Amino acid sequence: MKYLFIDTNIYKYLFSDNTTFSDDVVTLVKKLIDNERLILILPTQVIDEVERNHLEFWYVSECDDREKKKDQYIENINKKIDGLNEYPKLKRVLEREKGKYLKEHRKELKVIEEKYRNSKKSKAIRNFNDLKEKSEIINSDTVLNNAAIRNQKKNPPYDKAKITDAVIWESIVDFFKKRNKQSILYFLADDGCYGKRGFNPFLLREVSKFKVKVHYRKSISSLNDLLGSDIDKIIEQENKELKKNAIQNFISSRSWMSAGSNFSELLKFKDNLTLDDYRDIIRASTINDQIYRSFFVNLVELIEDKNSKGYTLPILEEIDDTAWKTFKERNLILINRRKDNLEISQKEF
Repeated sequence: MKYLFIDTNIYKYLFSDNTTFSDDVVTLVKKLIDNERLILILPTQVIDEVERNHLEFWYVSECDDREKKKDQYIENINKKIDGLNEYPKLKRVLEREKGKYLKEHRKELKVIEEKYRNSKKSKAIRNFNDLKEKSEIINSDTVLNNAAIRNQKKNPPYDKAKITDAVIWESIVDFFKKRNKQSILYFLADDGCYGKRGFNPFLLREVSKFKVKVHYRKSISSLNDLLGSDIDKIIEQENKELKKNAIQNFISSRSWMSAGSNFSELLKFKDNLTLDDYRDIIRASTINDQIYRSFFVNLVELIEDKNSKGYTLPILEEIDDTAWKTFKERNLILINRRKDNLEISQKEF
């Protein structure tokens, strides 16, 4: 039989905006469970960790991150406003801009709170509860003594600050010990405490004597041999949607600060942008003043060829010359396309 264990740090991705732990993946796992091709094992220790973290730690961390970005934005815009005493009209424009940003910021915090704390509206909470309902739950309370002894002996997964990983592992060992049947365990965790170069041999030896073969994985996308070819299609489609959303969010940036955060997300898809994508981005970077005035947007990072510094990506050679010239002037771009340098050389000759 095939078993799947998902560690707490992977369940966190259910709450991430950009993630491969999507609705489709949850549906696929549930389908495999319903068809008796897979058993999802879930220690109560993991349940406690996920539920307490999404209600507090993960929620607070994301809010704190947004607050830091807000504080940085306010500091920068206030400096500009303070230097515009001789330009009252422009000063009022910036004050209105700051007000709009703060209003959007408050809305974002409400959305974050709903995602982490509203069990009726949160898609992430619903997905976790669905998986919990389909799983075989292991009572971790019965192995607390064994976990404490493991930690005292400094046996893996050892952490001098806590015994929670030891509790989870002891729960899993106890589960398979009671079955002692030929099993395959897909063990999904990405924090390294169970092995940094493959699965820790010490831990592998402990479960092997109960006829368990371990497949150690660190990401949802590496489960394609378990989830089948569907996972590749899901991830491909999801990445297309994430790229599409990143482009749209950047194009429609409504403040200097949001342009910066949207640009950071867009930058993740640099290697997958098409000519049409770049046409849309360049046009927006020319007409959307929130983009070309933003302190936090460095378009050179998006257009420069990493293999040939000082030149743009080859794909940009196909951009309309007039649009490219306007884009460069508006955004103070100093690097050139290869064709532009060639034209300059020919004129000089």
